[in-house]
Amino acid sequence: MRKMQSTRFLPVALFTLYLGSYACGPENALVGGQCAGARCSVAGDASLDGGAADGGVAAGSASDGSASDARPDDGSTGDGSSPGDANRTDAQQNADACIPPFNRNESCGTCGTVCAAPNSFCQEISAATFACRPQCVAPLGACGNRCVNKQTDPENCGVCGLLCSTFLCGAGTCVGSTPGDIVLVGHDFKQPSGASSQGRLLVNALFSGATTGIRVLSYEEFADTDAVNNAKSAIAALSAGRNVTYTVSFSGTSLSSSTLSVDYDAVLIYDQANATSAQLAGIGTSSASALSSYTARGGNVVVLDGGLGQMPVFLTNSNLISVSGHTALAQYTPVRNVAPSDAVGRSVASPYAAFSNSTTFTTSVPEGPNVTYVVRQGSTGLGLPVVIHKVVP
Repeated sequence: MRKMQSTRFLPVALFTLYLGSYACGPENALVGGQCAGARCSVAGDASLDGGAADGGVAAGSASDGSASDARPDDGSTGDGSSPGDANRTDAQQNADACIPPFNRNESCGTCGTVCAAPNSFCQEISAATFACRPQCVAPLGACGNRCVNKQTDPENCGVCGLLCSTFLCGAGTCVGSTPGDIVLVGHDFKQPSGASSQGRLLVNALFSGATTGIRVLSYEEFADTDAVNNAKSAIAALSAGRNVTYTVSFSGTSLSSSTLSVDYDAVLIYDQANATSAQLAGIGTSSASALSSYTARGGNVVVLDGGLGQMPVFLTNSNLISVSGHTALAQYTPVRNVAPSDAVGRSVASPYAAFSNSTTFTTSVPEGPNVTYVVRQGSTGLGLPVVIHKVVP
């Protein structure tokens, strides 16, 4: 009689012939002459392996193809091979990724040598020899993937991304660039002004010659919310379709950024009415260098003061304009535009009545070639300055 191939569904007539050799795995009990579970095999039959306990091939052997064996060509996870690659082990494929020339940041000079700051770039130092080095060697500095001299590069003058309109850069400063502007406005806009003369002054100060649009850093940390909203409403009403993009800041550290020239066309500093003298002194001192550099590169700084807070401290410590004091004006006090040809005073109807929260300034900075008192107290314009425009050549 020919021996039949073992199977889970043996004919009943043949079952007794194989009963002595019929085995169930440990998880499949023999019940009523049959396995109660799904996994059964004939002892010694590797094709229906039930594990070592049933006489089959032990799990993990080289021929069962399980995930835990050491067979390198079944492609199963955990057996030392790589899924999908029946002929190569994981180690072999890793070795493929680390063979000469070692010219990558992940394997520079030798296998597995990773380049990290400050030596973060893999560079060839001799024929087919690579080592981790800084991206750029002084006096060159990195701007993106380029090495440039920021003292002379007109596309990265002083800082990365600063393009000189004249395409001339010397000592890190654009040569022949547009002068910077500092405008001190003695109105805080707490009272809505709409399309008023003082609103026109603010728009003139912000745009400073720009014709299409400006990017504004809007410093609002200690400012009155209504004053901020009313100022923005006046700007929107009088911008004549020109676009104004605000980046709102509630931290004085934003005024100390080294990239002000790259990021903003104007810096608008509202009256920080809720700040203490000590707070404004600290912010002014810490931002002095950055604001000076910003205006020297053609930046535009506009500061509002309603006469009620401690803004003179900030103005003096920041070196924008030295102001020893301010005096609040009564609501609707007449003031006069005495410099209609100045960029800030252009097209401002005069005289006009100062709204509430307006002030005059006491300053040691005299009028001259670079300083103009644009608006003065009184209908005849003979009083103390209310709006001051300082040009930074």
